[in-house]
Amino acid sequence: MAIVAYPGTPGTVIYGGLPTPSGGTALTTITLANTSATEQSAGFVSPMFGLPLKQGDVPAGQYPAFFLADDTPVPATIHSVTSWPDGSMKWCGVFLRVPAAVPGSGTLAITVKNGGSAPGASARAVSDLTAADLKVELTGVTNLTGTWTASLNDAITNGTVVVIGDGPAGMLVRILGDFKQSGSAHGQLVNWHYALIAQNSSGGLLGIRYLGRVAQPWAEVVSPAPALRSFSAALKTGETVFRAMQGVQSGETLGSTISLPHYGRIDTCGTSGKWDFFQAGGSASADCSVRVVFDKTYFTATKIIPPYDLAVDPTPQAAADYYPSCSGGMIRPIGNTGERRELGVLPDWAVKHLLLQDADSEQRVRVASLAVGGWRTGVRKAATKNIIPCADVSPSYTGLGPVETNWRYWAVPNNGDMPNVGVEGYLWSGDLTTDHRPGPCYYAYLITGEPQHLDLLIENAAEAVLVQPIGSPTVWTIEQPIVGAARTGQFHNRTATINGVDYKGAGILFYPALTRDAAWALRDIAQCAAICPDVPPDGANVKGYFKDVVESNLAAFNAYRALMPTSYQNAGLFCLIPAIASNEESPWTYAYLVNSLCHAKSILSPSGVDGVLESFAKYWQTVTDTYDIAACFAYRMYPWSDAQVRANTMEECVFRVFDCTISFDTGTQLFTKAGTNSGFSVTNGDVFMVPSGATKPFASAVDYQRFYAVESTGSTWKLAASPGGAAETISTTGTWSQTWVGLQSFSPRLTYENVTSSSGYMANVRGCMRQLEAVGVTAASAARALADANIVAAGTSFSDLPKNAMALAYPG
Repeated sequence: MAIVAYPGTPGTVIYGGLPTPSGGTALTTITLANTSATEQSAGFVSPMFGLPLKQGDVPAGQYPAFFLADDTPVPATIHSVTSWPDGSMKWCGVFLRVPAAVPGSGTLAITVKNGGSAPGASARAVSDLTAADLKVELTGVTNLTGTWTASLNDAITNGTVVVIGDGPAGMLVRILGDFKQSGSAHGQLVNWHYALIAQNSSGGLLGIRYLGRVAQPWAEVVSPAPALRSFSAALKTGETVFRAMQGVQSGETLGSTISLPHYGRIDTCGTSGKWDFFQAGGSASADCSVRVVFDKTYFTATKIIPPYDLAVDPTPQAAADYYPSCSGGMIRPIGNTGERRELGVLPDWAVKHLLLQDADSEQRVRVASLAVGGWRTGVRKAATKNIIPCADVSPSYTGLGPVETNWRYWAVPNNGDMPNVGVEGYLWSGDLTTDHRPGPCYYAYLITGEPQHLDLLIENAAEAVLVQPIGSPTVWTIEQPIVGAARTGQFHNRTATINGVDYKGAGILFYPALTRDAAWALRDIAQCAAICPDVPPDGANVKGYFKDVVESNLAAFNAYRALMPTSYQNAGLFCLIPAIASNEESPWTYAYLVNSLCHAKSILSPSGVDGVLESFAKYWQTVTDTYDIAACFAYRMYPWSDAQVRANTMEECVFRVFDCTISFDTGTQLFTKAGTNSGFSVTNGDVFMVPSGATKPFASAVDYQRFYAVESTGSTWKLAASPGGAAETISTTGTWSQTWVGLQSFSPRLTYENVTSSSGYMANVRGCMRQLEAVGVTAASAARALADANIVAAGTSFSDLPKNAMALAYPG
């Protein structure tokens, strides 16, 4: 048995938890709600939960302490501590041994105070797990022959044991073991055994909670060959089947056959997404019947999540059920376009849980995170049992092995030296890229403190770097966005070179496509850097790796913009898309990126983030000052001049109006507009761009050429080749179905997109502007005030989609 308990010698625990005498300052309250009508007797061990803390509330050297209303100490096991830059505690995982009963359908308040001291260890050991004789058994159907067993007892003896936390409420461990047949390991199939060994009030064993995770994670193991494997599966205790598992099949139906792609993962839990309880010779015959409820105001005030508007009263949501290969309520395929509940810094169901604190939302949070296991993002190296660093911002990272700069993970061959590239997916597609990637794991980890959610988050973040193309660095210049060496058929590489400096891993942001790709990749990476434990239980410096990647991207952005003309910088422009037909930027994807980076500033404070956020705030304000706030809510912006040269001022950019067509007539020699979003008045000097491939009203007109309104009555106008110039003669009658404009006023219309609901670009961008102010960036405050006014004028309600409802400040 290889035991990892870092730092120190084998068996050294990281964070225990002894009750600390009262005397600290009360910070918040955790409520334990009994989900049963029967009283929960005293002495139970609570569910695991996460405890976010405001910066400075638990200073360096202190620990949180827990008390009943009468100041009776509540023993706690505390684990996975992460800290704020000043050394104060940011977040920790907790489970309590509660010395009081909880009435049937009632609650029990636990006060959290600071002033606690470093806790000590329990009397528990991994040997407590052996009596249950837990095992996961697979019987092959496709690409797997016979029966294969991952025994927890075998893993304790022959696998790798990582002690995550220890204290008077018990011990938390993660144990890696092989699936074996006749004593021989399969080679690809492994099982992560997660176990909580609960301690009772007498110091004995209370019982155990268990989750098994079946995976095919290895990047360099080539025999047996990586493949999508199908099997039936069961969780057993001894020879007794505890759960015959069912998996989601094609058509979203359930069946006994479960399919697992290479780099996929499935969990052994039931539909609730919770760990299973086994008495295992302990004193409790069943698990406790309580769930954890948070103070949403304090939770938000910690800044560990965005500043959601706590006044919103959301529409309740149904729970989702977990099964291997389930969608978890997310849309398949991942690449489906359009606004979706799962897109954002947090998915919508997480925000609803924050606001409602209800059991259905909690289950949906748990299940959606576990459903991520079906993505082909669980890439690890067998030699280290860990993720694969591939951006050498630093030359090495403790515990992660060599930085594999020539490895790329992609679902086609010949993309670097990585032995195992992606194989076929199962039900999911679009799971290798980040342009539409949901982020359900972070919040699940925040509220549950359960390590399987963090492991998924870490794997997703690492894959977002590993998926970037390799080869010679892409040299980015101000003359043309992409020049220099790049692999054939690829537009960028993992390293971006700017002004002679290589920015390792900056290919995430320096990618010639919409900024949504970078938004969701950097979200996951920053969340990992912020929430991974200060002292990693397995000794691997994933925290430092991810922070380096975030800061490399931010440094590249600031270096690139510093080379640009002053007018470009003052306008807050940023576009890396080449000047070719139909390559436009989208203001709403800027909002995605800004939301992620505001979140990164709050939880991580990475170097360089302020400069990036100030730049994007200038963008929103400059659009508003140049044209109209409604242009901030456009589907597309065209940032290239008539001659296909990069725009260096906002005046050179035009925006697309939805649900508005432009017509022109040789007889009247006038332009007119029609459609549900055409109720604005045209002002002399307004800009109109000829759409690509559209009918040309003038003999001299070409695609993308700008013309300027003259002789306008508001509803009719003519166009001139220069502001205030002579009107051009219309030589062809026709209609433009795409309307590209730079309008000085769009009033009384509110948004170029013509969607005023909580799912529209107006709601999304306005939320971004409000989050900027909440993190101290005020350069767009005037534009934000106008956006607020538009939201009020539209009567937009956020009860159905609260993820876009942001407050202007965090709670005090």
